[in-house]
Amino acid sequence: GIMQKSGNWPDALYFYGDPRLLVATGTFGNRNSLAAQIFASIPFVAAAALAVQQQFNTRPVLTLIFALIYAAIMLAGLAVVGSRGGIALAMLSVFLTFLFVFRKASSASRWKSSGFAVVAMFATLLLISQASMVGLLRLAQSDPLDDFRTVIFDVVVNATKAFWPYGSGFGSFVVAYQM
Repeated sequence: GIMQKSGNWPDALYFYGDPRLLVATGTFGNRNSLAAQIFASIPFVAAAALAVQQQFNTRPVLTLIFALIYAAIMLAGLAVVGSRGGIALAMLSVFLTFLFVFRKASSASRWKSSGFAVVAMFATLLLISQASMVGLLRLAQSDPLDDFRTVIFDVVVNATKAFWPYGSGFGSFVVAYQM
C-alpha cells in the first residue's frame, strides 16, 4: 500500500482498480479490506509476542521493541490507507488487545505493570488517531449528501420491511432489486 501510494511504481502493483486514483489498496480490492487486514492482525501479533515471551522466557524489553516496530508499520499502513472505518476499528482492536494482554498477565505482574500498560494503550490510540488523520479529515471534508451510505441504508431498510421475514423468494433477485 505504501509503494502504491508513493506513485513511483508501475501499474503492476495495482491488482484491482485504477492506478491513477493513487489509493492504497495493497493486494486487496479496496482500502477498507486492507485496513481490515491491518486492524485484525493486532490481536494476533500481541498473542504471538506473549507466546514467544512465555515459551522462550525472553525479556519484556524485546517484546516491547517488537511491539513498537509492529505499531510503526501499522500506523504507516493506516496513514496511507485512510479508511475511516479502519481507523475506528483499529482503535477498538488496540483497546480489546490491551484487555486480552492485561488478563493474561499474572496478578503480581499485572498490577506492577498496569500503569505502564495503560499509558502505552492510550499513547497507541493517540498515535493511531494522529497518524490516520488523512482518513479523519476525509470524513470531516465529505458532504453527507455525497455519501451514498444513507441512501443505501434507506433502500435496505425498505427492502427488509417489504420482504420480512421470509425474503422475496428463490429466483426473484432481479424483480426485487428493480423495486
